[in-house]
Amino acid sequence: HGDVLAVMDGHGAAGALVSQFVAETLKDKLLKVLQEAGPVRQDETLTEKERRTLKEKIAAAFKETDVELKAALGEFVRLDFDGSTACVVIRRGRSLITASLGDSSSVLGGRRGEVLKLSREHVPADDEERSRIERAGGMVAAFPDEPPPEVTGKGRVFVAGEMYPGLAVSRAFGDLVAKTVGVTADAEVTFTDVEDKHAVVIIASDGVWDVTTSEEAVAICLSYLDKKDAVLAAAELVEGARAQWENFQAEAIEQGSLRFCDVAKS
Repeated sequence: HGDVLAVMDGHGAAGALVSQFVAETLKDKLLKVLQEAGPVRQDETLTEKERRTLKEKIAAAFKETDVELKAALGEFVRLDFDGSTACVVIRRGRSLITASLGDSSSVLGGRRGEVLKLSREHVPADDEERSRIERAGGMVAAFPDEPPPEVTGKGRVFVAGEMYPGLAVSRAFGDLVAKTVGVTADAEVTFTDVEDKHAVVIIASDGVWDVTTSEEAVAICLSYLDKKDAVLAAAELVEGARAQWENFQAEAIEQGSLRFCDVAKS
């Protein structure tokens, strides 16, 4: 019926719990959607009617998961400032379906290093996202010791006139305070048909993408293509990103700006 691959990146004190709940609940819902859609041949691409139907059902699965998250964990965790991003890639025949919330995202890599972004990051400074947030009574800004959104292109979500919650994404699971000012769990669902030149799919959180270009990530994964060793490719990608962050932290300590480095990693 299809393969489901995903990355969830929790944030806040209960972020690990939230991301685990989302991973388990959303997986079950998406597998049910694919099962109901029926079998598909490996060389088959989705029709426009199938795309419309799957887009609607996948988006509904995300919204249902967000509602169930609050119902399941709400009495144990307030979820006011706790949440998770999600980036899901489903392969169905020769079509890839991408559904995402937040700044975890995915790319499709070609055998010669070509890069095609499968999803975009949902950040508050994006014009579309900012407009929704401001209409809902929120504002997009930065903490006093951070560069402004106009510089970083990202920004944070605040209640208008306040310095909370300071969420660095504009779509997420959980995050109940941010949900009152325009943050949503509305997944962005896109479709891409796989061609013979395509070789790898990479899904990662902002911890990777903030310090690694899409081209660099694809090149790392291509180096393991002959061995078909996705585990080692992922390990090198993550270790490289971690080393970059540690370098940034060391530089920030030397310059007396550790606060900004810590914020940037959150």
